Amino acid sequence: MRLLSREPRVDAKHIAIIGFSYGAEVAHLTAFEALRSALNPGPDQFAAHVAFYPSGTFGAVAEPGAYTGSPVLMLLGDKDDNLPPAKIESYLAYASAAGVPAPIQKVVYPGAYHAWTVPDLATARFYPDLVSIKKCPFFLLSPKRPALLIDGEAKPFDPSAFRACLAAAPGYSMGFDAAIRDKSIADTISFLQQNARR
Repeated sequence: MRLLSREPRVDAKHIAIIGFSYGAEVAHLTAFEALRSALNPGPDQFAAHVAFYPSGTFGAVAEPGAYTGSPVLMLLGDKDDNLPPAKIESYLAYASAAGVPAPIQKVVYPGAYHAWTVPDLATARFYPDLVSIKKCPFFLLSPKRPALLIDGEAKPFDPSAFRACLAAAPGYSMGFDAAIRDKSIADTISFLQQNARR
């Protein structure tokens, strides 16, 4: 944001951020107001955020002002066993129930595995040595104290429980899909045309 804002050809009010997998976590994290203001003091913020198959590690404690207000697009695969869409649903339901819905629009692609945009992963298969947080609750960030999203509620952060869930189910599947890649890119362009130009 700081680098692009100094570029005279760029309008700082219309910069979006896009990430893939753990980079998608970063794209989501940059929508958290506490992190934005700590890392980039001043009024500048990303106009829109796009997360391609995020890992589903971090969320925000449901409280007013948790998000910057800029829209977030999450692109998910229904065969992504690193971030099952139901996990995102639980986070969105938690925020809505608290009266502060997250500004997240999600799209779920039938038949899509994690990393569907990567042509080198031509054949979908399971990678057992990869670290996965699929069995872990969302790690909820807040200016006050972190928490874990358990059974729809923010509970005190327990490091031992988080380590245990990491060890519970290692590995996940990845696989390229050209049609879903093309559709997800088209969906991203449409989202940015609607939101990053305001």
